[in-house]
Amino acid sequence: MKNPYSYSINNKRYKTMNYYLKSKYNCKIAKVPLNAHFTCPNRDGTKSIGGCTFCSSKGSGDSVLGFNENVMEQYEIGLSRMKRKWPDCKGFAYFQSYSNSYAPFSVLKDLYDPFFEKEDVFGICIATRADCIDDEFLEYLDKKSVLKETWIELGLQSIHEDTMDLCNRCHNTQIV
Repeated sequence: MKNPYSYSINNKRYKTMNYYLKSKYNCKIAKVPLNAHFTCPNRDGTKSIGGCTFCSSKGSGDSVLGFNENVMEQYEIGLSRMKRKWPDCKGFAYFQSYSNSYAPFSVLKDLYDPFFEKEDVFGICIATRADCIDDEFLEYLDKKSVLKETWIELGLQSIHEDTMDLCNRCHNTQIV
């Protein structure tokens, strides 16, 4: 059957992330989930304890296999696992677990710099909360984004404040 959708590889009616990445890099790109051993203001008592209702005990990073390894080892292990399924794939470092901008800037810079410098990392995705990002970190990412594709993944579980309260998100949807 001919694909009727020009911006899809697998007959989706919308432009998929897989299509975008394959078109840009001419190969399969695998997001390699990583745990940088951060926490979150909803876990450490700053705003709450116990986390948000949708977050697992591993900070929604249940797919990360190498919790005890450092993040570069996790990346290598994760990418080799992905290559079993897609032998020619390239890696995208996906900092998935907890709030990956919830640390002093010097700690964040030391964590992310090696991934920006690593040749076989095609991009970096940083999952975090909107209330855990400051201007200094954004300026750093803006400068680094000329080296690699750089994404910030912000969790937006709802646009409704009542639902946010039920999720124990501990911040609202208003721009401050």
